[in-house]
Amino acid sequence: MDKDGKIITKNLYEDLRDFTKEGIVRAIKDDEFGVINRKEEVIIPFECKYENTYEFENGY
Repeated sequence: MDKDGKIITKNLYEDLRDFTKEGIVRAIKDDEFGVINRKEEVIIPFECKYENTYEFENGY
């Protein structure tokens, strides 16, 4: 959901963080970490299981 209350995803993800200024967000789907953009295109495939992941910073 965006700041205006509009639904922006299809609720496929267990966890989403805030989008970066570059328009990407880390997400968890089926207990695996990945990255999507605002169009819900997969940038980093959901193939990795991590105990801890960190927010993107300065484009990384």
